[in-house]
Amino acid sequence: MNILTRGILLSGIFFVLFTGCETERKETEIDKGKTITGVQSVDPVKISPDIYRILVDNEYARVIENRAKPGQKDFMHSHPAGVWYTLKGVKMKLYTPDGIIRPIELKPGAVNFQDPIPMHAMENIGDSAMKLIIVELKDKKPAGTTGPDAVMVSPGIHRVLAENEKIRVLGLTLEPGTKDKMHSHPGTIFYVTRDSTGKIFTEGEEPKFLRLKAGNAWFQGPVNKSRLENTGETSIHMILFELKPGQE
Repeated sequence: MNILTRGILLSGIFFVLFTGCETERKETEIDKGKTITGVQSVDPVKISPDIYRILVDNEYARVIENRAKPGQKDFMHSHPAGVWYTLKGVKMKLYTPDGIIRPIELKPGAVNFQDPIPMHAMENIGDSAMKLIIVELKDKKPAGTTGPDAVMVSPGIHRVLAENEKIRVLGLTLEPGTKDKMHSHPGTIFYVTRDSTGKIFTEGEEPKFLRLKAGNAWFQGPVNKSRLENTGETSIHMILFELKPGQE
């Protein structure tokens, strides 16, 4: 099974979460007086700012974090197409406007591609706070690159977690005192999962020191040749969301 096929299957898993047969049908229990009805598109950050926060927002994508506490519920909202990455195991219930309730459990490290998701609400039924990274894609696509592929030149450091026709999700692990080889990235969202330090070398530029803090995220435009060196005492761990380029 190739990488693209695995990505498509993961997308199918998330589709099943919203359309599967294991459901309860009863009156919706999410804050009936405040639930929004008759609206097809509602921003979760605006309607539930205590749960969602924006990490990155530009012309290509928006990255938001769901950090619902145990027992916390959000309000009815929707999502455009994109991808979800589960940092911590998630147990939740999804509520739809027609009263259907669906239990969902996602394991740490799960990657789920999504088509646009219509109106729904979420409740954390687990014992700990959620940590779910949601990349919402926009219509515009970044330019491509001409340099070597990171996975091809440094396969022990960059690994493909999932891929579809719009985005490739990579895991990056770099041990202390090691470095990867010169490589390229298209427009990419970087998400740091562990505090660490390093140095980035980009062709034609001076080296830059990096102080990486868990939970930080940023967007980097297309880069043809760069490499990363771990100058600290702890491993560098990041999740990369590579946005596939548009047609020239």
